Amino acid sequence: MSNRNDPHDCGSLSFLKSPVPHLLETNRVPSDEERKKIVDFLPLAKDRARRLQEQLDKSSATSDSSWFEDIRALCETEAFICKHEGYLSAIHNLPNEILVLIFLACLPDVHSTPLCPAEWYTISSFRLSQVCQTWRDLALCTPLLWVNLIGISLHSSLPPRQEKSYLAFIKTLLARSGDHDLQLCISTTPMSHFQRDHPVLALLIQHQHRWSALDLRCGIDFVQAMLENGQPSSPMPPLSLPNLRWLRLILLDVTNTPLTTINVARFHHLDEVTILHPYRHLRVLLSSKHLRVYKEVFWGEYDYDPWRGPISSVKELGRGLEEMALSTKCAVSFSREARAFGGEPPDDSNSTFATLENLTTLALRLYDPPSLIYSIPTPSVIDAGWPLSRLKILKLTAPATTGNWTSHWQGPRSHLPSLIPLLLPFGHLQRLHLKRVTLLGGDLCRILALTPSLEELIMDLPCATDLEQLAAGLSNMPAAPNVGSKASSIPKLRGLAIELNSQEVNQLISRTNESHCLLLLGPAIVADCAQNREPNQDDHSVMPYFRLIFPDIRAARNVQLSFNMSNYRAADHSLGSEELDPKAKKALRQEVYRLKAKFREAISKVMNSSSTKPVKSKESRRRGSRSDFASDLNNLLAKAEGLKLRQGRRIANLYITSLHLSVRYLSRLEDGVLPEDDKYLFRQRASLLLSRWDEIMLVDLKVRKLEWALKGRRSLVYLPKSDELHALPQIKDAVYDGLEDDMARFNEFIWPDSTWEY
Repeated sequence: MSNRNDPHDCGSLSFLKSPVPHLLETNRVPSDEERKKIVDFLPLAKDRARRLQEQLDKSSATSDSSWFEDIRALCETEAFICKHEGYLSAIHNLPNEILVLIFLACLPDVHSTPLCPAEWYTISSFRLSQVCQTWRDLALCTPLLWVNLIGISLHSSLPPRQEKSYLAFIKTLLARSGDHDLQLCISTTPMSHFQRDHPVLALLIQHQHRWSALDLRCGIDFVQAMLENGQPSSPMPPLSLPNLRWLRLILLDVTNTPLTTINVARFHHLDEVTILHPYRHLRVLLSSKHLRVYKEVFWGEYDYDPWRGPISSVKELGRGLEEMALSTKCAVSFSREARAFGGEPPDDSNSTFATLENLTTLALRLYDPPSLIYSIPTPSVIDAGWPLSRLKILKLTAPATTGNWTSHWQGPRSHLPSLIPLLLPFGHLQRLHLKRVTLLGGDLCRILALTPSLEELIMDLPCATDLEQLAAGLSNMPAAPNVGSKASSIPKLRGLAIELNSQEVNQLISRTNESHCLLLLGPAIVADCAQNREPNQDDHSVMPYFRLIFPDIRAARNVQLSFNMSNYRAADHSLGSEELDPKAKKALRQEVYRLKAKFREAISKVMNSSSTKPVKSKESRRRGSRSDFASDLNNLLAKAEGLKLRQGRRIANLYITSLHLSVRYLSRLEDGVLPEDDKYLFRQRASLLLSRWDEIMLVDLKVRKLEWALKGRRSLVYLPKSDELHALPQIKDAVYDGLEDDMARFNEFIWPDSTWEY
């Protein structure tokens, strides 16, 4: 072991003396002289880390205090190196041109980034101002960064001192934003009343001429008082909001009111309106002049007559409407110049759509068959020559089958086939989303035949016949004998997502034919899509992907394991990896499983002990129990450290058993949770063990090129060999971790699981 008396010995903790100690507690950019000091000193620190690692590799895990000191010294040295290398990173010396691009990318845009409440510290303006003094100065000189006031809460009354502080904070943000338009998110409780003299609200109302986007989460009384008639008891007029262009209302009431009205018709510059409500009957009054997007989503309990559904009536929508989402049985009227009917108009001119010549996106939630029939252009409208000529995106969603609803209607199964020609009478549809919409055999092929320009299809798992037909049309697989002729290929289909329920997951693993079809669909859609991109293709077209969506991450991991191991068995194992005979392979597998079970038992004890504090009177008994547990955990970790894992089948055992997830859990525990951690260094040893395993995993993944990765908490996607993710360290997280512990580490690769919700 090392000589503890030599201050320059690799085991001496006194060796860790920074050449720039004054920088360690700041985020200041180092000068050229300070950077030179760091560059000159880092080789010494790296050499020390190398010699420490060599000492640990030669020795075995023991209870000798010097062995634990070496581990502690190695961890501290690596942390020292990482911190000082950070001062040399490009982020501390970015060119002004790059800084400009970063700040431009962080400017708020309600059209590209949804406006929703958030903690203040998560907003881009606050994050940029915390990087360093230079960035803070730039942020304070950029008023457009401060127009997002999305953390305003009127939930409860604050003590006078805190109320003054909060008010001063809002004043500061308003001052920093200059005279630019504001984007606000205001939240209250369902029972809150609109009080114009509320200090924060009164301050914001002074700037109402700057409100361009408003997200309001409150009760219906608050909305009606704020947007319609002001405060009845006050002589003050209602808010004018002359520049309001984007409005979202999330109504929190749970009421049995038979009819609720929202009147925003006097806001003539509204471009987009979204309303989420729980009301059985809602009436919305709108201005038709500039409205481009209208969305209405019902989120209440659906436990009444299933043949009625929630009802809404909207007056008036203009012919400029481009996007509409409705989750009710909705009666809509249009401006007079946009009305067109085949023959005589019906008695109730609000009961059907008229022309929607500019509509590009339509989303409908199908509560019942009449709702579906009345919520689309009727045959008379289509026959009169008024189809949805510009529709590019169509989303059809049925509600979850809960309560007594299913006893009356089992979804659109028996009605969708006859309505397919009405829904798809055109060949220019690019994206089709069908959620909880059950198709009968042959319906999928009919849909695809009517949509030759389709680029994206999101749906539930189709029947086996349609799945085989789809795989045959998109790959070189011959059609099954009972399928008939081979389906025509769909050259423009670039994205396919299929959602499975729990029963279908079990069937997928057990039925090799369906699994084989899905394994063929991935490469057929994704592999060469980017290379075959058409020269005149729209930049907003679908990026190539194939995705399976599961009920939970456990189901996703099980199918991922099944798919990847089917490819793994056929992979080339000759590139330096040692293969075991079947008997040795089984023994190693059993050993890894035993370790995993013991780690889970230990973690369970840790979780239980951390939730209850030791009682003083039982301290000695607790101390003895904790000491035994620490000793057992030390032995368990030593066995894991002694596993001889190499590239190939040996490292695959970690993938199969998820043993690494248990060790990762230990490494991420907070200080003081594990007993005698200062003695046995459980967390540091777990981190070192993971880093060793990770190196082998990365080498193995680069050689094997596993094709199925977890993105998001429920999604399994196909990765072609050309995917850049194979060359990045994050491939390990996608294949091995499944983002089970930390979603933030993989944000740039996450595809949301709810892309088809509106």
